[in-house]
Amino acid sequence: MKNIFHIFKKYDIILNGMYFDILIIYYYCKLSHNHGDYYKYLIKKYSTKKNHIKSEKKINSIIKESEISFEIYIQTKIYFKIYPIKKIFQSIDMPLLNVLSTIENNGVLIKKRILKKQKKKITNTIYKLKQKIYYLTKEKFNIDSPKQLINILFKKYKFPHIKKTKKGNISTDEKVLNELSHIHTLPKIILQYRFLKKIKNTYLNNLIHSINKKTNRIHTTYHQTSTLTGRLSSSNPNLQNIPIKTKLGRNIRIAFIAKKKWLLLSADYSQIELRIIAYYSQDKNLIKDLLNNDDIYIKIAAHIFNIHYQQVKSFQRNTAKIVIFSILYGISPFGLSQKLNISIKKSSEYIDNYFTRYKKIKKYIKKICNIAKKKEYIKTLFGRKLYIPNINSHNNILKKKAKRFCVNTIIQNTASDIIKKSMIKLNSIFQKKFINKAKIIMQIHDELIFEIKEEKKNILMHIIKNYMENNILLNIPLCVSIKTGKNWKEMKNK
Repeated sequence: MKNIFHIFKKYDIILNGMYFDILIIYYYCKLSHNHGDYYKYLIKKYSTKKNHIKSEKKINSIIKESEISFEIYIQTKIYFKIYPIKKIFQSIDMPLLNVLSTIENNGVLIKKRILKKQKKKITNTIYKLKQKIYYLTKEKFNIDSPKQLINILFKKYKFPHIKKTKKGNISTDEKVLNELSHIHTLPKIILQYRFLKKIKNTYLNNLIHSINKKTNRIHTTYHQTSTLTGRLSSSNPNLQNIPIKTKLGRNIRIAFIAKKKWLLLSADYSQIELRIIAYYSQDKNLIKDLLNNDDIYIKIAAHIFNIHYQQVKSFQRNTAKIVIFSILYGISPFGLSQKLNISIKKSSEYIDNYFTRYKKIKKYIKKICNIAKKKEYIKTLFGRKLYIPNINSHNNILKKKAKRFCVNTIIQNTASDIIKKSMIKLNSIFQKKFINKAKIIMQIHDELIFEIKEEKKNILMHIIKNYMENNILLNIPLCVSIKTGKNWKEMKNK
């Protein structure tokens, strides 16, 4: 349906009334990546084989006299079977199609010159690093070839084998090179080389080639049916993975700009996943910690490390953040020890300290897994059914994975529906009251990016924050942080 919206938008035609996307209803029926058989699945679900054969014969007999195909007939039949009983389908999934097509059509304005300048600078640095690697190794080889790199690192330099790939070859991944960097300078330079190559090829080249020559904007494509958690994804290019943790990555965002007399506005849901788990579990301590308006991760770090919150260091805060989300998504003490590079005893201690403070979260995780075992699905706050097919599997690995998926998917899906509801409401307000003065241009996980008229900044900041925080009322309020600026990197808190 989204493609159809795009076609009509080219001719300034707006579609109203009822519409239906069979792929989306199938996605939420099965929550699966395999969409190839969705017609067969829905036909089987909503019509008997006998009736289906009769219908096909009947329809085929009149196809010559009309332009209605059997495929359209089946879609229409499924439409009238499903539409009245799927409230969430009517209130979120279908309205969002039009909103996403509008966001894609809006696009985000890009200063191509900035990206080209960054690319030129990085290309020069890559060349220098390459020459440095050749100088150290005393030979030229293909640095991008794992096989040739293995020969240099493990045969010529005789570095220790740290781990192997799934295929049984010696690994040269980031973790391995980081460890080898303590022994010699070569692996460190290779890491720098790889990082710059990724920035250049995955981001800069891709973004430059994606700029529309007519609009000078990037028009990404958003997908409603490509993740197992219900989150939206982005492609051609992917705008949801623009780096944020490194200076070079953040610099890419300078090229994402607002046009003259306009501003970019970012509205980000703060700690939305923690607020959702606080609502579902009704854990009084987590609710209390969130309501205090202090840095929640410092608070939790204090409990995990069993120290006063004023003694918490930045690395402990970062560790606490990893621990929190790892626990929510069912990680084992062994898994956490691998992630943090600590002993299993220490990781068990962190988990125990967390659950000592937040007892009800542990009970909720157990409760939601038991519901999934019994029904093979769980329900979100909005009534969306999420199927957990392997929860009763005889395969222990699949079963454990399904258990972890239970809590992960209910939190992620609820967060996703909250932001989708905000997108639908705000897009409607903009089209009614702020036409040509405000528009949504990007959706990045729990963040919405808007392009707004500078003169309307104050009123739009208030409207956006108000609707995003109040589109669903929980006993633990949602919190949205607002930033504005002339480009995506230099946005400042308001």
